[in-house]
Amino acid sequence: MKYSSNPLEIETGASPKCTVIFVHGLGSTAKKTSDLIIDTNTNTDTPLRYIFPNAPQRQITIFGGRTTSAWYDLLSGDFLPNEDEEGMRQTKDYLHSLLRREIERNIMPSKIFLAGFSQGGAMALMAGLRFDKPIGGIIALSAYLPLRAKTYNETHVANRNMPILLTHGTRDSIIPIKIAEKARETLVSWGHPVTWHSSQIDHSLRRNETGYMHTWINRCLKNNTNPDHA
Repeated sequence: MKYSSNPLEIETGASPKCTVIFVHGLGSTAKKTSDLIIDTNTNTDTPLRYIFPNAPQRQITIFGGRTTSAWYDLLSGDFLPNEDEEGMRQTKDYLHSLLRREIERNIMPSKIFLAGFSQGGAMALMAGLRFDKPIGGIIALSAYLPLRAKTYNETHVANRNMPILLTHGTRDSIIPIKIAEKARETLVSWGHPVTWHSSQIDHSLRRNETGYMHTWINRCLKNNTNPDHA
């Protein structure tokens, strides 16, 4: 599977010391996602480097084999019982390469945030928890926890206390909120400081969610910890 070696990059000021890697959802693109994310960055005091990777083209089983941009295949509509583990692990390795590249560019791991929407949010959780450096936090918007049964044992010791932001819409009919609530319960039971934010939206990337994300990132940067569990 071919992954892009040149993801879209946008810097909000000179010499950024913080990076947000944002992973788009199924069928979307880096450019479509970046427009909304950048537009709602009104709450972050420090200059940021945003990285928006593009997913490779894959055949999606639940779409009858139709090809679209995807981080992994969807084998069933209920997500969890039958997962494309091979595809997820390929994408995890790719996201780890982006994290390592930022460290090589002299961004402190604690000032790198891995974020995503829907399928991208699931991959942010999977890759962030398994990374071997303690990054600043994970943001999963309208997502779920993939490979749940294997995640605890595979979570790297460096990220056992990883701060996590989960947001979800109460009207989401694609990934029902109960799946996200289960992810929250699981992560909290493992000792992660989790901030939870829900709103009356459907399965879509909205300004209120991305605005809340920037507020949370700003507070994490100031406190160097989860703002709700200082």
